[in-house]
Amino acid sequence: MHKMKPKSDKLEFFIDECMEYTHYKSIKPIYAAIASLIEAKIIV
Repeated sequence: MHKMKPKSDKLEFFIDECMEYTHYKSIKPIYAAIASLIEAKIIV
């Protein structure tokens, strides 16, 4: 997993790394979490 750089408007997301880090077998909960972050305007 990578940290975001300060003052950067770019977000790099690697689904395979995320699945390995979280130990999820499906991408559905990962996309649900991303959708929640977007709805809460934490990421745009």
